Amino acid sequence: MSGEPMTLVCMRLCDMHVMHPEQIHELCSKCQHVVGVYPSGQRAMLKHPEMKIICAVCANLNVLPGGDEVSIECIPAGSIEEIIQEKRESFPVEKA
Repeated sequence: MSGEPMTLVCMRLCDMHVMHPEQIHELCSKCQHVVGVYPSGQRAMLKHPEMKIICAVCANLNVLPGGDEVSIECIPAGSIEEIIQEKRESFPVEKA
């Protein structure tokens, strides 16, 4: 990994189709939209307190001024088993 600080990419709350009963809400460090952080992300935050949080929209806009994309190493916040269990525990969001 490079010397760049770790970043947790989360879904904006307004874009979520399912939510986890134990998720917390944080703000994107770039755009200040509210994001949902699942338990695996919360554990990653505890393990790496310096970790920044950005929303998936800002992560997709992560380009340099000249238009070159920034190279990002993507690592899931939890094990595959944890992520599958979180998916099972999640419930649909009712949209107004």
